[in-house]
Amino acid sequence: MRVLPLLGIAITAPATERLVIPYLSERYPVIFANKDLPKKIDQKTTLTKIDLSDHIYSYFYDLDGDDDDFDPPLVKSAQLTDLCDFLLPKFSSGEASLANYIYQLKGRDYSFSVDSADCS
Repeated sequence: MRVLPLLGIAITAPATERLVIPYLSERYPVIFANKDLPKKIDQKTTLTKIDLSDHIYSYFYDLDGDDDDFDPPLVKSAQLTDLCDFLLPKFSSGEASLANYIYQLKGRDYSFSVDSADCS
C-alpha cells in the first residue's frame, strides 16, 4: 500500500497546475500579477506594482533616466491601441472600468488613465 501515497503526490502536482492555479489566478489576478514584480519592461521602464480596487486597475512604473520632459498625454497616445487591445476585454466583462498608469521619475509622479470611451 506504499504506492497510494506516491500516486497521490504524483497526481497532486499536475492537478494543482491544471486546476488550482488557474482558478486562483482568475479569482485573485492581482496577487498573481504581482508575484513576478518588479519587472523590467524596457531599458528605462520597470513595472513595480499592479493594484485592483473598485474595478480600477492601477499600474505603477519607475522610470530611469535624465529626461525631465516625460509627457503622459504623448505616452498615452502612442500606446493607446495596445492598451485598448489589452483592456477592452476587462472593460467588456465588467472586471475593470478604468486603468491608471502611474510613472515615477526622479521622485515625481506622472500619470494618465484609460477607460472604455478612450477605446471606442
